[in-house]
Amino acid sequence: MEEIEGNYIDIDRETYVLASNRVRVVDGRLRFLKSKTTVKKLVPNQPNGTACDPRDVCMVVDQTPNVKWKIKIDEYD
Repeated sequence: MEEIEGNYIDIDRETYVLASNRVRVVDGRLRFLKSKTTVKKLVPNQPNGTACDPRDVCMVVDQTPNVKWKIKIDEYD
């Protein structure tokens, strides 16, 4: 193999096949990050958001009256 300039780390085939984006290089070693729990919740968001019927959030409308909603995403360790 040729010698490549710059900072890099060698990884084995198994690590490459994982193709995880939940890793960081710390002190020249590959560290896997803990998975986070993602919670999505629909919340009212005036004046932005998707306009829905005031009686049914499943009905997207373009007329008034309407209630506008957005998805709020929270991550926990």
